[in-house]
Amino acid sequence: MKVSKFFWQRIFFATNVFIFVYSHFVIANLSEGALKASVALDLTGDYKLSKNSDSEDRFSVRGAEMSFYAPIDHHSQGVLSLAAHEESGNARFEVHEAFFQFDSLLPRSSLTVGQFFLDIGRLNNWHQHDWPFITPPEVHKTFFAQEGVLDKGVQLSSLLPTPFYLNLTTGLTSGFNFGHSHGPGEKPKVPTHYLHLTSFFSLGSLDVQPGLTYLSRTDSQDEKTYFLGTDWTAKIKKGRQTDFLFQSELWYKNTSQKGVDKEQQKLGLYLYPQIGFASNFELGLRYDYLADLNLKDANENDYTRSHQALVPTLSYKPSEFSTFRIAYTAEFKSEGDDSTVEHSIQFQGIYILGSHPSHSF
Repeated sequence: MKVSKFFWQRIFFATNVFIFVYSHFVIANLSEGALKASVALDLTGDYKLSKNSDSEDRFSVRGAEMSFYAPIDHHSQGVLSLAAHEESGNARFEVHEAFFQFDSLLPRSSLTVGQFFLDIGRLNNWHQHDWPFITPPEVHKTFFAQEGVLDKGVQLSSLLPTPFYLNLTTGLTSGFNFGHSHGPGEKPKVPTHYLHLTSFFSLGSLDVQPGLTYLSRTDSQDEKTYFLGTDWTAKIKKGRQTDFLFQSELWYKNTSQKGVDKEQQKLGLYLYPQIGFASNFELGLRYDYLADLNLKDANENDYTRSHQALVPTLSYKPSEFSTFRIAYTAEFKSEGDDSTVEHSIQFQGIYILGSHPSHSF
């Protein structure tokens, strides 16, 4: 049977109408939140100002991150975060976060299953490009690695039935590695387990969020480590401008080995007050402190080892999608009778493309 030219014209027209309508429907769904995606780029430079500084004298892509998140169905949403980091001049690609989040299975609760940054303290919940400063505080870097503790497991966050805001997060993760390790690790005797209790209150225009953390694990060699921490965040924010920010964490670390009487104890903290001015500028000063508490020398006399630093940081934020920073670091290191002072300067440029997930506070 011979098909007329007019018939094919109608089919062609109908096909084009379908493609037009369908493509606009998909774009509309993406823009309305069915699927959101973002890209974040973190460029940093770290340079010596004194010969004894540990700075690498290098400008690098510290992180390039792609994030995707969307509702899966009426029960859950999914998050996938892919990141590339530059290590010793080479880029390393990895999955940062890949998890289900269930917000309706239990009343007043959110359940996370998969791979994620543990909800402990303050900084560990945030990616590096969201930090208010460039470099990690010494206590965070020493206890939890450069970026933070990443692991696979389950985490439950519940709003407790109290007359004031009180949220309890509990988690259990594999514990094969601790920190931000890329190796397979070994099965621990006791996996990583933790709880983080947070509250919230306002003092006039000042909003305050305090928190308490407990975390513990026992590795494959029977070395037990536990952490106790408290974190404090306070803000005065008007629209997009943060007029005042105070952020601090205090951590105690205890490590013990089976069959060994002596425990290793460390204490560390950072304090970071910051003020906003001239609409797009922020100026902060971070103080770092880290010390070993019970060191002994060969004669069993007390032996001191400590690290302190002052890090003034100036930030310029033309918009919510870009940030430029410059920081100066003065480090004061002491071990026994020896002490050194190191000086360095850091630069940072950040941009975000797309719909970046917001933080709760």
